[in-house]
Amino acid sequence: MFTFHMKRTLSYLFFFFLTLVVQAQKGIPYDLKNPIDILSLPKYLEEVSGLTYYSKEVLAMLNDEKGNLYLYDLRQKEIINKARFKGKGDFEGIERVDDHIYAVKSNGDLYRFQVEKEGVVEEIETPFDDSHDIEGLAYDPFKHQLLFALKGSGDVGNFDVKGKAIYAYDLVNAVFIEAPEFVILNKELEDLVDDDFDFRPSGLAVHPISKELYVLSASDRALLRFDLDGRPISLNLLSKKHFPQPEGITFSPSGKLFISSERKGKGGTILVFEYQRNNHQ
Repeated sequence: MFTFHMKRTLSYLFFFFLTLVVQAQKGIPYDLKNPIDILSLPKYLEEVSGLTYYSKEVLAMLNDEKGNLYLYDLRQKEIINKARFKGKGDFEGIERVDDHIYAVKSNGDLYRFQVEKEGVVEEIETPFDDSHDIEGLAYDPFKHQLLFALKGSGDVGNFDVKGKAIYAYDLVNAVFIEAPEFVILNKELEDLVDDDFDFRPSGLAVHPISKELYVLSASDRALLRFDLDGRPISLNLLSKKHFPQPEGITFSPSGKLFISSERKGKGGTILVFEYQRNNHQ
């Protein structure tokens, strides 16, 4: 049975958008209109719902229908390996942590395995179910936590969340933290962009240099960035041309950004963006 561990109070997590976010469409250290590369994936990877940086110049990814991990070589620009860890299912996130891979389904089922030991898979019990609709998984190496983005209900345990929530799993103590780490309120986002805005998390990743959290939205296409105190500091709308349906996100150790998008009836794409360190505010 999993154990909850209280870490923060909800009052600390509900942030004040209008006074703290003054650079809604600028300040991000990436030119999201000009990728340095566009990687085309095979048709069987129509929807790459999860991305992680696996090793030097290699990404690991999965699609949302089968429990298969795919390794993609950025130099060769092709899939170089496939590892099966589960059967069919709605898989939405993948992360490498040291020698292990973690993968999560939308219903909260969480798996841990090693690519070199195909067929040996551990399932970790979580507090999530179908109502939470998990849509993203990230690893925070600075806190040694897994982060789960909930597209559905943010209510977990005794917490009533009026918005979208991100919860954490403490890898050191192997416990789920009871209070959400981040809360995303649509009303504040609508005020920020002066329009109706429906933020539904579809992917998330922690920046390897700034330690900030980046969260994708596939519904109303956007990229939201949080500071180290859990407060949003920029919101960038994403063009349909470049991001038809953004689903996966990860960074290289040097800060290079990778975002995958679904393309109906075709192989998906991964857009690559250079880290503009001098523009990081």
